[in-house]
Amino acid sequence: MESIVANAFAIILLWLIYYAIFKYSKPLPIPSLKTLPIWAIVSILLETFAFIATVYLLLNSNFSFQPFSFCGYTVSLLSIVSCIMPLLWLSSIGIVFIVAKNSWVRKNPKYGRLILPEKFKSQHIECVSIQSVDGIVNGRGACFSSTKGYLIAKGKHKIELECFEYNIFKKSFAHNTLYSKTITIDVVPGVCYTIEALLDKKSFSVSRSLEGSK
Repeated sequence: MESIVANAFAIILLWLIYYAIFKYSKPLPIPSLKTLPIWAIVSILLETFAFIATVYLLLNSNFSFQPFSFCGYTVSLLSIVSCIMPLLWLSSIGIVFIVAKNSWVRKNPKYGRLILPEKFKSQHIECVSIQSVDGIVNGRGACFSSTKGYLIAKGKHKIELECFEYNIFKKSFAHNTLYSKTITIDVVPGVCYTIEALLDKKSFSVSRSLEGSK
């Protein structure tokens, strides 16, 4: 009984931490894997395989998950491992993104930033995505997806954009493409370019602001 209470307390505490993070911190978009270099993608795949293999071996080995006492409560070692392993996996992926971003910045020390805001409607979300940069699919090498938009090297770039929408209540990841268009932006270092879709004109608007004002 005490073990059940301890595990329930741990789950509730973890939920409260996540709730506080998402409630009181600014939400950040998830970086895209599409702009990562090949070595980073391979690293993430290997880390994912290692995570799955480790969990499988732990659950199917003779390793003893004996409960232990903590502050008068009996805590299951299995519940602790089940919480730590996903955090280690996510942390390793985060490290890959940080290393890849630093490597990209070293090669492109002067860069601007593209911001592609999402518009939340009643039952769907309207988004803008990058299809290519200077003819390079997904812009790999010319830009880098981060939590604060896309870093893009200075200079003039032809960017193929796509406006699409997807239903937030559907289980599939399929989306409905509304239109696409190629625009040209002369990127100035330290400047943010916010790109928004103009559905009535089937075009895109680009507004500029200094990096520090975002």
